[in-house]
Amino acid sequence: MGGEDKGLLEIGGRRMVDIIIDRIWPQCHQLYVAGPWDYGRGLVTLDDHPDFAGPAAGILGAAYALRTRPDTRHPGFLTIPIDGPNLPSDLGRCLTADLHQCVIARDEDGPHPTFAYWSFAGLAAALPYLSSNPSLRELAEMAGARDELWPGHHYFSNINTPDDLKRVAGRRY
Repeated sequence: MGGEDKGLLEIGGRRMVDIIIDRIWPQCHQLYVAGPWDYGRGLVTLDDHPDFAGPAAGILGAAYALRTRPDTRHPGFLTIPIDGPNLPSDLGRCLTADLHQCVIARDEDGPHPTFAYWSFAGLAAALPYLSSNPSLRELAEMAGARDELWPGHHYFSNINTPDDLKRVAGRRY
């Protein structure tokens, strides 16, 4: 999207970040934003892990920050990309059936490691084996993640191009 903040893109007059938050909020007890700002929603922001690059840096930074927070009640956390507004209403329940196992959403198009549950134990076990810029698939493999299959291929599509945005523009969220 040319460096534009995808969270600010609008679908049906609503910011994508608001769509994502409203869809995931009923599925979890606490929300955080991996990034430098909270989009005016009053959420705690989490920094990337300084020893890693790419999307894995955000996940590993979140793991470090959340594991050390006194209000963390679970042995892991969900990740949802800011550009995936079609996430299923049962995503949280399905990915967290076993709180000690990392789980990646999968559909007919393959795995979608940005839609995932990451256990602190799985990520800690992966750390010694990771390169400085691991792919999310590498991180999932090293963390011992399993796949959770959803039928179809529309839940985990991302908004990466203006055409993608046009494709979902008529939907109501």
